[in-house]
Amino acid sequence: MTSLPNLIRLFIALLALQLAHGSSWADEPPQSLLGIPLSFIELPKRQNLGLNSIILVPRNENGGQLVVLNIDRRFLSKEFGQDLFSPEAKGSKDHPFLGNGIEAILQRHQLVLKIHPGVALHLRDGLPSDPSYKTFTSPPRISVGSVLGRAYVSTDAGDVRSKAGHIFIALLGKRGSEERVIKLSDGSTLIIGQPVTEDDFPPKFNPRSE
Repeated sequence: MTSLPNLIRLFIALLALQLAHGSSWADEPPQSLLGIPLSFIELPKRQNLGLNSIILVPRNENGGQLVVLNIDRRFLSKEFGQDLFSPEAKGSKDHPFLGNGIEAILQRHQLVLKIHPGVALHLRDGLPSDPSYKTFTSPPRISVGSVLGRAYVSTDAGDVRSKAGHIFIALLGKRGSEERVIKLSDGSTLIIGQPVTEDDFPPKFNPRSE
């Protein structure tokens, strides 16, 4: 299982479950991410998405949630394609598409991302360690393949870029709102609340090809 230092290097922020007016994110769209005001709507089962959208799959005690995204392989950069299966490459170590709670599956014509509960994924170029890194050669074609259960999306690219441009991936902890790990812009790490353990994070998946 991935160690906490590795999670920190991925710029992962532990995203607190927000309880407002007696409802959790599993019941209604959240209106913020890490305290940043953002407008989320329920993710339609068939939709095309652009960069600077944020997908959020909340934890639910009943389980069963999953979002599947399909990205046309022609838009993937050569560097990302090489890094995907190179464990020591910076793209493999730092890329949010390879973070906890996400299955990356390279198929003949597309890259499939399966986003599991407890993940908020910012669809964007760059890496936490290298903002100039290119995942895509041009704005990609990203489609929602399927949605199991309830998930949410923020698609206002300008709003996401200006307010949440520093976020790559955020993870929902199991114990709720008492704990967060936030990677700050100066490179330091801020931990609020109870100590965080590996069990608080969604599982780690290795990328694979089919």
